[in-house]
Amino acid sequence: MSMQRAKLEVSDLYQHLVDEVFLPYKANEDRVGIEVEFFPMLLSHLNTGAAQPKRNEGSGFMGLYPWLLLLADRHGWKPASVESSAAIAFVLPKGGRVMLEPGGQIEYSTLPRKRYQDALSDAEEFEQLLTDEGRGVGLTFLAEGFNSRLGSATPRLIVEKPRYLLMDKHFAEIGPYGRMMMRQTCATQINLDFGAPEIATERWKLANLVASPLNALFANSPHLLDETCRPSFRYEIWRRTDPCRTNFPQEAIHSLNPAEAYLRFALDASVLVISDEIDGFRSPDHPMTFHEWMTEGERSYPDIDDWCVHLTTLFPDVRPRGFIEIRSIDALSTHERHAVVVLTTGLLYNNKLRRRGLELLKDPVTLSQAEPTASWENRYKVGQKLLEIGLEELESDELIWYHEEYAVCGKTPADSMVELIDA
Repeated sequence: MSMQRAKLEVSDLYQHLVDEVFLPYKANEDRVGIEVEFFPMLLSHLNTGAAQPKRNEGSGFMGLYPWLLLLADRHGWKPASVESSAAIAFVLPKGGRVMLEPGGQIEYSTLPRKRYQDALSDAEEFEQLLTDEGRGVGLTFLAEGFNSRLGSATPRLIVEKPRYLLMDKHFAEIGPYGRMMMRQTCATQINLDFGAPEIATERWKLANLVASPLNALFANSPHLLDETCRPSFRYEIWRRTDPCRTNFPQEAIHSLNPAEAYLRFALDASVLVISDEIDGFRSPDHPMTFHEWMTEGERSYPDIDDWCVHLTTLFPDVRPRGFIEIRSIDALSTHERHAVVVLTTGLLYNNKLRRRGLELLKDPVTLSQAEPTASWENRYKVGQKLLEIGLEELESDELIWYHEEYAVCGKTPADSMVELIDA
């Protein structure tokens, strides 16, 4: 790359966000996509470091890559494009996509569906396929936010894409949490459309305001931190991984121009990887924000492709990707997953419920309790209130069940995990 490349202007980046990242979907329908993640574990070695399957043969198992290739051949999966030969991904006959995350987590992404029920059914079919196929080779699949079943061992990095290796190095220089994030966390991600311009800002704002309370209400990763059991240790990990790219400023949520607010967040985030014609990706020669790279250069000036790569290295609770990607919720089992999808979809897509949610969070006390830095107890209280208004506005057996099973008694799926471990 050459230093003679024409410099990007901030206005170019803003226009890219407006055209490609916020509000690009024009059709008059609200779609739902779900991303589910699972930890594959060897039953014969559970609660030891050897429970993590290797990329290739080890511990009596053929390895994740050969096993997925076998499933692809058996079920008609087609290879999907990947950025590196170190990665592996497939497109399933129904259009969903399966891939491996850095620590070997299996991620399945549904296509956008017109009904949330169809997206949930798609995810469940894939989960059942994993369960059935895994049984024959001694694998089980954990739908939990944090993998604490490996003893004291630090899990291996299974997918060694150049970009992942650079991320791993970068996060290790900040602290221990980034390496945990890459290896030991799984989420339930809910993808929703921005909708028409007149409601898009409302949806974006509410998604950001409820992300943290929803995490607390559906917490599913209990673990000790600072001698205190955190119901969602995964959430603590993500917030501590790299604050400049994981913590979207609270004041920015209230901006009447979401693209402008996200532009400032992205410009102020440090550059994690740089595209390189020879090596594919490399680390910056010195720490810098994207704005500093634009103005001062570093071997080269960034182009729009560099900007697009940079956006993929930002991990706030809610990320704009041409749709609203809600990333804060722990991996969940089937029933709990149904409840959180119903509630989240209703909060953004049901006009009356969305406005009630925004009205609830106008109150300064409630708003402060909903902030990601608030205690789990306070965030949970807001989550309970959101569930209560959801029950009033939505006819949902899933929400009734979750309310009676957990919220009435102030519990979450994390409590069930603790009870199971203690037993």
